[in-house]
Amino acid sequence: MDGLAKVIERGLGEIASDSLLGASELYARALELAARLQPDLLPVFGERLLHGRRDMAPLVNLALSLRGSSDPAEELRRRVLDLKKAAERIISTARVVVGPGRRIITISRSSTVLAVLKALETELILCLESLPGGEGRRTVAELGANGVSARMIPDDELDAGVERAELGLIGADVVTGGVIVNKVGTRRLAEGLSSRGKPLYVVADRTKLLHPECYEPPGPDDLFEQVPRTLVDGVIDDSDDDLLLSR
Repeated sequence: MDGLAKVIERGLGEIASDSLLGASELYARALELAARLQPDLLPVFGERLLHGRRDMAPLVNLALSLRGSSDPAEELRRRVLDLKKAAERIISTARVVVGPGRRIITISRSSTVLAVLKALETELILCLESLPGGEGRRTVAELGANGVSARMIPDDELDAGVERAELGLIGADVVTGGVIVNKVGTRRLAEGLSSRGKPLYVVADRTKLLHPECYEPPGPDDLFEQVPRTLVDGVIDDSDDDLLLSR
């Protein structure tokens, strides 16, 4: 096995085992790895990626597209370009939908959510600790380092956080059928907001959309859970429409 092959194998293994990075970050890493390959090896890369990780829609979609495309090199090029544009479009739409000066509650850590929160002129961000893993601590630290007022809330104080917030803003690993998939605890947050008449928005680019036939729901021991779309007021994505879905 040559040096490049070893790098690709190691990279695929790291993607398959990673429990810290979000779907968008792992997707970007997979694109970087794929870009180092000759075009004729891209379908094989897609096959390996699909077997290594099926819980995150961007990785599944990338794997299927590389495996099934008549021109995988062009497919890869298009996805790299789309990734660069997606964040700008989502931030632009979020500014319209959410607006400035809001108190927002979130959960876990999503690079897409972080990009949006850094761009919005918020009053305060409330981050649930999000155990196991405690990604909320990292979210608060990253927001604070960018001059955003943010506080961590223990998971068992969710109700108090929801009372204080005006709306919820979360990420997603999968958007499919009648559900979104995100870190455990998200459904309780969604239910808390809904019961108080406060909106919940998901920020997710179109790579998070997964065809129901390709979807494998989380198991009972997974760190992710399904949230019914009926608890979500809208998905702010990178399309030309303001909202991908509504109640």
